[in-house]
Amino acid sequence: MDSSGRTILMGVSGGIAAYKAVACASSLAKAGHAVHVAMSPGALQFVQPLSFAAVTGKRVISSIFPDAAQCNDDDLYPHLYPASLADLFILAPASADMIAKIAHGLADDPVCASALALSPECARLYCPAMHVNMWAQSVVRENSKRMESMGWERIGPEEGVLACGSRGPGRMAEPEDIVARALELLGQGRD
Repeated sequence: MDSSGRTILMGVSGGIAAYKAVACASSLAKAGHAVHVAMSPGALQFVQPLSFAAVTGKRVISSIFPDAAQCNDDDLYPHLYPASLADLFILAPASADMIAKIAHGLADDPVCASALALSPECARLYCPAMHVNMWAQSVVRENSKRMESMGWERIGPEEGVLACGSRGPGRMAEPEDIVARALELLGQGRD
């Protein structure tokens, strides 16, 4: 990694769009950044941690309760490190459930617990992905607005055909768009 590399933490929540997060992590790591990944229990149903570990070269955080016999130092506090050292946190995909948890300060899994441990200077980007009817719910929109009022920037959702065959807003933004915005937030946008 070159000296311009920054620390990025990706929070991956449950949803079919989790596969797109692997592409985001890979691109950001190839750009020279230290990319760490925290996965919710739901995310583990869609993508294996090994996929993220392979593209980032980093251990994936999948529990807030580590096996103390097999870890040391910062590994004892997966909800604090690397979150408290991150320059950018990307929540992709951001499920309705995860948006609600973060909007209301819950910390019952590695992703939302890490979100609470971010420093005030850390940039925050979230990428909603859910069924069109879920995105249309007023409570989901209110939670989304609440996140934005707390400094989170939203990209998406995009309109299109969803995995279930429905059509409308709900698709997670494409990895190249997420990566481009992430690089801009890190001061490395393209001119």
